[in-house]
Amino acid sequence: ANVDFLFLSSVTRSLGKIFLGSSNVDFVECEVIRAMEWLKTKERSDRRLAAVLTIKELAQNAPTAFYSKMNQTVMGQGGTDEFLTQIFPALRDPQPIVRACAAD
Repeated sequence: ANVDFLFLSSVTRSLGKIFLGSSNVDFVECEVIRAMEWLKTKERSDRRLAAVLTIKELAQNAPTAFYSKMNQTVMGQGGTDEFLTQIFPALRDPQPIVRACAAD
């Protein structure tokens, strides 16, 4: 799990640098949708970890696009409410590293 965290952390930090000042809102939206889908994954803790790390980088490095997407309808549901319903289970994840990253 530690190796997964180190690898995923490096990858998402790199994505964060791409997101920083990104004028490609479509790219950011695509990553938000993917992360939200991966948060729903029950059996794959590595995907949930990647999702919470990606969401963190999106929120830090592309806050306007992230906030805009969170207030829109994501995957056909209710915007910010859907985000909250997806992130809260990650705070109770069986894997401690996923819980810690989701809280961050």
